[in-house]
Amino acid sequence: SDLSHMLAMDAGGRRIFVTNIVDGTLSEIDPIRGALVRTIEVAPMIEGLTITPDGSQVWVGSNEARTVSVVDAGSGEILETFAGFGFPYRMAVTPDNRLAVLVDPASSEIRVVDVASRAELGRIAVSPDGVVESAEFPGSASPEGIAMGRDSRYAYVSLQGRNEAAAIDLTTLEIVTTYPTGVWPDGIGYSPHRR
Repeated sequence: SDLSHMLAMDAGGRRIFVTNIVDGTLSEIDPIRGALVRTIEVAPMIEGLTITPDGSQVWVGSNEARTVSVVDAGSGEILETFAGFGFPYRMAVTPDNRLAVLVDPASSEIRVVDVASRAELGRIAVSPDGVVESAEFPGSASPEGIAMGRDSRYAYVSLQGRNEAAAIDLTTLEIVTTYPTGVWPDGIGYSPHRR
């Protein structure tokens, strides 16, 4: 496969999915045997992906088609395709398997989708206030990396164009606070504070 990039593993560690950017395919790998199981054609220039915690769906973004496809992890069939993205960079699903969060740095927007019904619940427009000159997408807050809180209520998104991270309340679909970061934040992780 040509230019394999992102990977996602199911919660049980039994399957890994990898996007192959140039081929527009998704590879399924058995990590126990270290073997390629199959290759699934999805869309041109796929990159970002996530797998639902229950392992039933793989969500994949196409940089060229500007879509996000939902792939049935069992059959390999495309269940749904969401269109109209500027650049579907990254995506994640809440630990309770309920919501998918899809970031679009080109549009400075975050979409929230119900996983079961695949209905879009809303979009969060991220303000360009404070956008720095080094923004990857000029004039955009450039939401990029995503991490989910363990309680499935909050998502944390890096805002590359503002050198910040945002906490998003997934109940109200609002940014509740932002945190300063270093220059050019992209990937993000979450660790709960323990007392």
